[in-house]
Amino acid sequence: MNPRITTYIFVFLFCYSYTSVSQVTDSLEIFLQSSYNDTTKINLLNQLCVFYTKIDSQKSFNYGRRAFGLANKLELKRDKAMALENIASTYLFYSVYSKALQYYLLSLNTIKEINDKEQMSGIMNQIGIMYKVHGNYAKSLEYHQKALKINEELKNKKFIVNTLTNIGECYRAKMNHEKALEYLFKSLLIGKVIDDKNEMKRTLNRIGAVYNEQSKYQLALKYLNESLELNRKMKDEEGIATCLNEIGQIYLKQKKFTDASDYLFMSLKIREKLKSQSDISNTLINIAYLNYDLCLYSEAIEYALKSYDIAVKAGVKNHSLFAAQVLSNSYMALNDYENALKFNKLENEIRNEIYNNQISKEIIEIQSKNKIEKKEKGIEILLLKQRYNIIIFISFGIIVISIIIYFRYRIKLKSNKMLSHKNEQIKKVNTELALKNQQISEQNKILEILNREQKELIAIKDRFFSIIAHDLKSPFNIIFGFSNILYKDFEDFDDGQKKEFIKEINNSSEETYKLLENLLDWSRSQSGNIDFNPEVINLNNIIKNTISVLKFQAKIKNISLSLNVPDNIKIFADKNLLRTIFRNLISNAIKFTYENGEVNVSSELKANFVEIKITDNGVGMSEENIKKLFRIDEKFKTNGTANEKGTGLGLVLCREFVEKIGGKIWVESEEGKGSNFYFTIPKMK
Repeated sequence: MNPRITTYIFVFLFCYSYTSVSQVTDSLEIFLQSSYNDTTKINLLNQLCVFYTKIDSQKSFNYGRRAFGLANKLELKRDKAMALENIASTYLFYSVYSKALQYYLLSLNTIKEINDKEQMSGIMNQIGIMYKVHGNYAKSLEYHQKALKINEELKNKKFIVNTLTNIGECYRAKMNHEKALEYLFKSLLIGKVIDDKNEMKRTLNRIGAVYNEQSKYQLALKYLNESLELNRKMKDEEGIATCLNEIGQIYLKQKKFTDASDYLFMSLKIREKLKSQSDISNTLINIAYLNYDLCLYSEAIEYALKSYDIAVKAGVKNHSLFAAQVLSNSYMALNDYENALKFNKLENEIRNEIYNNQISKEIIEIQSKNKIEKKEKGIEILLLKQRYNIIIFISFGIIVISIIIYFRYRIKLKSNKMLSHKNEQIKKVNTELALKNQQISEQNKILEILNREQKELIAIKDRFFSIIAHDLKSPFNIIFGFSNILYKDFEDFDDGQKKEFIKEINNSSEETYKLLENLLDWSRSQSGNIDFNPEVINLNNIIKNTISVLKFQAKIKNISLSLNVPDNIKIFADKNLLRTIFRNLISNAIKFTYENGEVNVSSELKANFVEIKITDNGVGMSEENIKKLFRIDEKFKTNGTANEKGTGLGLVLCREFVEKIGGKIWVESEEGKGSNFYFTIPKMK
């Protein structure tokens, strides 16, 4: 039998009867153990993860992690991303929002590697929803807008409708009702055009919620009843329960208590069946408000306590706040001042906690994570050794460079003292010998030049220490951060995640090493210790070698590297200096070129030299920024199109090395239209 068909049969058997789940599970386990490690097995594991989401969280997580492990082993990134997304969805169902967000972000990073834009947009929407739950509306809108842009590029109207509703819902949470209705009605219009009833019922519900918050109850009821009708036609119990709850809320506000009671209890019955704890807590608090308004304080307390307990367990602060408020007021009405005071204090504590900033929330979430019970000592020691070896290596490099800079600075200080002494001598001679005014004037000009050079050297020193302090520090933060996570929470992650963290540590180490290499090259050039051994070189070969080294960097962004240099051009230059020049200029072009862009290296023969041109179709730059290039004393740096970091030191090295081999370097660029970097090399004599 075809493996794919087998998969669907087993999943159908699962769905057929909940009472036979354990028997079917045994059969499936036998099938899984006997199956080859291929996409069929991964698909089955992923489907089982989804199936168990609402039945057994541990089994759902187990199947999801097995799917992730197998997909990671087979390097199937799409299946790997799907497994991470399924795990996130299970955490979301059980209201563990911080974990859900963590796995959605991991899934997004994985799917970006294969550039599956449709799946990216879906995950971005989920991340936006998670950030909204955390109260980070700016981040929520950022991810929803990214998802909308992708779906508009793909002309996927179904997903456009979904994303527009999510954006509208985010604006509703921010209490920006005008913007919320703008996006929601856009969603409804497109949904009607494509007859997407599933999205229409959700959008109608959200429009009703906005009008409810604006106290426009008739409009709210109109749209909520339309949503309820669609949900009933589609037999969507969760949607039905949501509409019933919100209609009940409106009747409660209108003091139509009988109608409010009918709708709220219908909603509660469905939500208890669905076992959605957050939703159950929400409906219970509405029923508590209903009883309080009817002066049935004991009943209000009963429902509010149930809501409070569920909200606390689910971590839904708003619901626990409202429940505490009803409890405090109800106990006060019954003259039970002790309990009234108790829940009033709880209400204030919860309110203060809600208004804590996002950083405090994240710290609390991190502190609430389970402690690691066992740690693999061998891996700990290895990670510690790697960490300390990196620190020792980088620290040694910093110390060496700092000593070089210090001694150069001391030499300049001595030079300044000598100049100061000469200045005093000149002043004495000026008072005694008026005839030497011309000589003193010339000496003063020399002093001005030297003072200007001194200021430039101080600025260079400050820029140099700034690079050491900031640009070397950033990779360390990544190295320390990921190694610390592995050290403290090692067993919380599977092998695939550990490899991702180690990969990040490795990338940051390579980035730091490249920066240190540029710093050392620049330092040697400043102290005159760079070897200069010119020889006859084939220009085409040396450029090919450089492109070969940088192919991987270009491949990450799908950038085409092309070479238009004749095979027979011979130049007279130092091979090592020339490699550094090409490496920095081509790497720089890749960094500021968008995905799917192009970088081209070409040449033109002149009378006594060869002119090299490196062209990209990237972001370009303004005239003002062009003036800041090739200068160590200018604080000019910007991130690449994929947020790559830079210091500007590579271009400074290029200028010095080009001048060393007897050439010159310049750039032509326009914002938004790419850049052309030129430099010249002497021809073979």
